[in-house]
Amino acid sequence: MEKVSETKDIVEYIRSIQEGQWKANLLNVALELNVFNVLLENQKLSSTELANKCGVKFHRPSDFFNALVAARFLDRDQNDLYSLSEISQKVLNPNNYEHYMVPYFIWTTSRAFTLGIDRFKQLLQSEEIEEKVQLGSEYYTDVPPPDFFSDAMHGVSMLASVSIPQLEFWKDFKTFADIGGSKGTVSVQICKAHEHIFGTVCELPSVQEKCEQYIKAQNLNDRLQFQELDFFRQEFPEVDVLIFGHILHNWPIETSQMILQKARKALNKNGAIIVYQAFLDNEKKNNFKSAMMELNMALMGKGQEFTEQEILDLITKNGFSDARIHNDKSFKAAIAFKRETD
Repeated sequence: MEKVSETKDIVEYIRSIQEGQWKANLLNVALELNVFNVLLENQKLSSTELANKCGVKFHRPSDFFNALVAARFLDRDQNDLYSLSEISQKVLNPNNYEHYMVPYFIWTTSRAFTLGIDRFKQLLQSEEIEEKVQLGSEYYTDVPPPDFFSDAMHGVSMLASVSIPQLEFWKDFKTFADIGGSKGTVSVQICKAHEHIFGTVCELPSVQEKCEQYIKAQNLNDRLQFQELDFFRQEFPEVDVLIFGHILHNWPIETSQMILQKARKALNKNGAIIVYQAFLDNEKKNNFKSAMMELNMALMGKGQEFTEQEILDLITKNGFSDARIHNDKSFKAAIAFKRETD
């Protein structure tokens, strides 16, 4: 019986991989056909009505919409009317920006993030590195790539925006800067959670307008500001806490060291840094998402992911003390301090 059970588990695991690909393809097509926006505007529609509005001419459109129901992207009531599921209402609704995940999904399934099978194989069999591709999507061709990328990073940073404001050490600090903070996803939540804190979102000028709009919409203009920053050419602001989300993994190790050294120079005495990205487990065996990020970075540039121990060693080597991993379920961050005696 044990062998039968083990075989069933293996088969289910392989099937889950295939089903994951099906769901990703299904969601991509539904986004391209504008299914979710149509239902946002119309609330509930029959299969025929929804097909007509989305340009679906397939002879059994209900099969397509029922697959979306089974994948939990749509609901269907007793009158066979389709509507957005609770999941879609939350993460696929552009009016619910706090949880909007569409740009993140499109980015992570596009050529900017995922190589096709043929190109993937070709790169593994050569010494080439895939050139960085322009970020964007054929689904959102009217959105400038920097704006689209910042929306995608909003989705990437959602777990950080929940966990980082809960760190106990904020009571000891007054100022922070989020380097490469996109539209301010994490910064906004820190300021909301701690009324004594003043923050700065440091980004390239292409993000400024959307960032300032987001800050204004959250009524935080008095405590949160945007600052244009190119960290290769400019110094970091002098603050108590510097945040680096998905920054260090983009570059060769020498550049990561330069960033950390500049951070230490800018921090006030007894200040802290927070570094978060997709850390590998120390054995490089158990975190599939991080392992694929590591491979992706290697194939498409000279960046790398770090194991938890590697990031702690790197931070310590560049002048910080008391480095540790903050582990909050599915979110991890490295935290370290600039001590007066360092």
